[in-house]
Amino acid sequence: MRCGIQQRERVAGEVGTRLGQIAQEPLRGYETDDEAEGAATGLLHTLLMICKFPDPVGRQNTAWECYSSILGLLRPENKTNLNKSVLLYFKMGPGYSSHAKDQCDRFFARLGEEEPNKKTAADHIMGGTQMPQPSDYPRHVNENLFQILYQHSACRRGPGCRKSRSCGFIDDHPLSHPARLYLDGNPQIQSKHAQFELVVSTADMNYWQDLWVGVPVQTKTRKRLVGFNLGRDASSDEDEEEFEEASSLDQVSPDYFCQILRDPSFAKLRVRFIQGLGLVSLRPPAALERFLCPGQGLPLCTAVESYRLKDKDKIILAHAIAHSFWQFYGSDLMRERWTSHNIWFMQETDEQQHPKDQLALRSYVSLDFDGQNGVAESMDNPMVTHPFPHILALAIVLLEIGLRRPFKSMDHLPLASRLNRDHGAANQLLNELERSHWASSTQRDIFTRVVANCLDQRLFSIDQTSKHKKSKGSTTDVAASRAGGGEFQVDERRRRIYAKVVEPLSRLVNIAFKSDPKCISYLSRCREAETSQQQLRPPVASFHAGKTIVAREWLDNLKHISRHIMMLRRQKPDQAFAPVKIAILDTGYDANLPFFSLEARAKCIRGWRDFVGGGKGSDTDEMTRRDDYGHGSLMARLAMESAPLANLYIARVAKDTNGLSLGSKSIVEAIRWAGLEEEVDVISMSFGFPDDDEDIAKAIEDVERERNVVFLASAGNNAAYQGESFPARHRSVISIRATNCDGTFSASNPPIIDRYSNSVLGTFGDDLPENIQREISGRFGPSICQPGSSIATAVTAGIVASTIAYAEALSSVLPIPKEQSPVQSLKKTQGMLRMLEKMAPEQTGHHRFVNPIWFWSEKSDPWKAWAAMYDSVSQLMYRRYFTSLSTVSSPSTIKMKTWFLPPDFTFTPDGSLQLGSVITHPGRPTNVLASPRTDPSIQLPEIQIITEKNHSHSNEVSRTGGASLFAKFIGFASGSVSYEASRRNLLQYGTVDHEVRSLVTPFSKEFLTSLTSLDSVKEHIESGLYGKRPIYLVSGLRVTNESFTVTKEKGSGNQAGISASGPTGPVPVEVGGSLSGGVERAKVDSYETAPGIVFAYRLHVIRPRSNKSTQSVMFSSSKAFWSDRAEPEPMEVLDVTLDVVGDDLEEEEIKFDQDDLGDGEYCLHQS
Repeated sequence: MRCGIQQRERVAGEVGTRLGQIAQEPLRGYETDDEAEGAATGLLHTLLMICKFPDPVGRQNTAWECYSSILGLLRPENKTNLNKSVLLYFKMGPGYSSHAKDQCDRFFARLGEEEPNKKTAADHIMGGTQMPQPSDYPRHVNENLFQILYQHSACRRGPGCRKSRSCGFIDDHPLSHPARLYLDGNPQIQSKHAQFELVVSTADMNYWQDLWVGVPVQTKTRKRLVGFNLGRDASSDEDEEEFEEASSLDQVSPDYFCQILRDPSFAKLRVRFIQGLGLVSLRPPAALERFLCPGQGLPLCTAVESYRLKDKDKIILAHAIAHSFWQFYGSDLMRERWTSHNIWFMQETDEQQHPKDQLALRSYVSLDFDGQNGVAESMDNPMVTHPFPHILALAIVLLEIGLRRPFKSMDHLPLASRLNRDHGAANQLLNELERSHWASSTQRDIFTRVVANCLDQRLFSIDQTSKHKKSKGSTTDVAASRAGGGEFQVDERRRRIYAKVVEPLSRLVNIAFKSDPKCISYLSRCREAETSQQQLRPPVASFHAGKTIVAREWLDNLKHISRHIMMLRRQKPDQAFAPVKIAILDTGYDANLPFFSLEARAKCIRGWRDFVGGGKGSDTDEMTRRDDYGHGSLMARLAMESAPLANLYIARVAKDTNGLSLGSKSIVEAIRWAGLEEEVDVISMSFGFPDDDEDIAKAIEDVERERNVVFLASAGNNAAYQGESFPARHRSVISIRATNCDGTFSASNPPIIDRYSNSVLGTFGDDLPENIQREISGRFGPSICQPGSSIATAVTAGIVASTIAYAEALSSVLPIPKEQSPVQSLKKTQGMLRMLEKMAPEQTGHHRFVNPIWFWSEKSDPWKAWAAMYDSVSQLMYRRYFTSLSTVSSPSTIKMKTWFLPPDFTFTPDGSLQLGSVITHPGRPTNVLASPRTDPSIQLPEIQIITEKNHSHSNEVSRTGGASLFAKFIGFASGSVSYEASRRNLLQYGTVDHEVRSLVTPFSKEFLTSLTSLDSVKEHIESGLYGKRPIYLVSGLRVTNESFTVTKEKGSGNQAGISASGPTGPVPVEVGGSLSGGVERAKVDSYETAPGIVFAYRLHVIRPRSNKSTQSVMFSSSKAFWSDRAEPEPMEVLDVTLDVVGDDLEEEEIKFDQDDLGDGEYCLHQS
């Protein structure tokens, strides 16, 4: 404009005037279509060309790039150059200036053409005349839908269930049929019935049945509670007298889901709910529009990473989820928060029953009827930053969609802490979303504002004192509405959810995209799958198998490791080496197969138990050893071929894949039998379930707690529609995936859902030798010998057994101190996991190909092999926190008592640490809230006194190590090398008599109330950050009758030696000269205590219950000085790692410091 006025350039003035008119247009970004966006891009490009003239401007610039560049040129420091460019452009003649004018006129004319429609569209958006308001169902619709699904989802005992195991009935526990509700952004009403689409399945998710459920919108007794217009009836000409019509319909029974799932119909069934009658079936069923794959599907957290989401796809998906969220908000259908882990996509199959490569943009939410994961609509906790957990969860889901990656939540935290952490992390990611690249910055900005609205808790906080309409003739409704989460507040929050979240997304979908709800988008994979077609996988709860295979020589190479172990063992003929024990939990094994009929192999199978037949099969009865399916026979053979020196213990836990769904009890018994009775070293499980099983998890944890056992399980093969299986995803189990002989991971492996997790392991699960294929396929059919993670798991079991055997042989043959042997650490899941990771060549990403053939060839020298094993588990071996355990005889109780050492031995039983004292922290007895000495109102219960004779205790930590120095010596010494570095900490207490003083339990209600009513105690209880805090009562003391000696000794030292040698064999033999040296350092402190001091104390923790009564529990901790058990428990020593300390949730407030001692060694001590 300045150029037109000052330089009298008419065209420049016209262009400036037109730009001013365009700037005054109240155009909203989501109202622009693709044609308007194109015109705007052209105009911005022309303006950039004017501002940079005569410098050229590339034609590839987008609208956003042009706009950003123009903003940069408008800065004050560029004013002189900008004026010159504009003047020069319009001085070049009409060929240039007319082009700019034409672009302005074109865009302004476009706006002029759109003006009538634009105003109408705006009116429709704001007033709802053309764009219909969404169908907001009355509350009773959601209530009836929930009751229908709740009643019919239970798998009931009936003729259908007894005939078919697919319903998953176990004993008297009616398992729920998995049910998922389709999240429809355009709900439908037909014949005055709200239509809901859902899919239900058998417990093993082998078949998904489509259902349309109709729920009446209007009733005579209920009124609509939310102020949106009901959608128009799409079939108003149908008979309105539906109750009379219902007489000709089939009423369905409570086990309707069981019936329709017994025999797949491959049709869409229609049912309708009729008030006073129940659910009726409508005939005929409709043809299926899509066929769903078996399996659990793909969770949203995986889909956003694995498939390409365009901006339009993001907005359509977000709208469907947000609209359904608003539709069901505050109802029982939203007991559980909606997250990317319970929103699912269902993979479809083609006409050949092969999974499609593309994924339909149709989301479902899984329905949880047990209520265990339920979260309130709002939280009455002043310390929570976002008191509406469901709305916060919606914000996180939308963030994951917008950023196309999953959100990492700390599920181990308490709910309030987790919500606060999620809220803060989501706000940080909101900034990233604002800067992310979208094709349309306008759409991105609107999407970002929607997420920001969800994260702003102030938008949804309702003033409880605000006036609202009261229900006629009802006072209870008013009271409910004033309570947190009352109906009035829920309804008001729903209105705001629609206005702030759903409506902006709806405008984008319906105006910017003009999306057709009948048109379903399909997403393409981010990475193309293997070119070979994958056959339809077996049911999800399955023994994992895969496709056709080609023979290779990898299995023969694995046997070379066992031959080398035999050579080492022969050098110690006087030592007996116990075979490593492998347990195979599968379908049994066929003892009549030629492979197992050889006497030497038959002797290697040392244990057998048939849990399908009631666990009555004996170890010696050959007639009971059977396998009708073949999967177990293949797994047993692979483990035996991979580790010929191992002994096998085989448990038959299911007849076949179909029986596995009901095999939870058998698997639990088999785990305990193998781990506790047979004391195996490795438990291999080549099967998986879609859902976690608490009983199986508990059995694994019980065995792990009692013994060192390596658990292995197959990750699964249904990559198209299933995540990692259970028990492979259990924290105490090593999950195994399949690779070919070259280390390429199979496309059938499950995706890595947690992108922040550690690496995933895979090994040989393909390319079986022909002789194995021929024998197994000839007996059981070709389907058993298909590759997959089952084969890889059995092979890994052999690799693990050979590794343990190799470590035992090297530790015996090489001159290594016993305490430096890595064998026991390798028999732990964590230790073996680190060892298997060492066996993987360097690879990018998360995938690690476990290749012992490569690893041991690289470590052919025995010393290098031993050093590699030692290095992989050294931290696990020496990161220990020792606790001493002692047995105390007490006739009054047989419960475990845990004792704590005081900070020093200067406390007297009549001082601050006395019976009845109330302290704030179990590890800090000086933080006294109240005691009988200072508060006479405390009336103690009866005190029991017992004298125990000649107590002597010690707490010693001794370390020897030096794996890194082994590697250094080996590099330049051809002879034998020995090195030992040690650290020693000893705390020893002299023999002394203990007088044990204890408060007699159980405590009375009056006594506990007198403690919690004290002002100082009450103030501490109420000061918790996330709830009420516990207090600790000193309920027992150990008082020494005489003085005793305390000895503290700290020492360190090292010894090293190098001996020249001749040609080295498998084990170096020392010949010739030698060189050795060493250093020892020690410090000893000793003193005597005064008589009559407190040696240790015992606690009870007191917690207020939700019903406002008070309970007391014996406070027990693995971090205490010692714990005494009921007789006749023997004295024992517990090794507690830093991970164990972190997992102990009984003492969340207790902190431990970790000191690095060097060489990978650590010491833990209480702060």
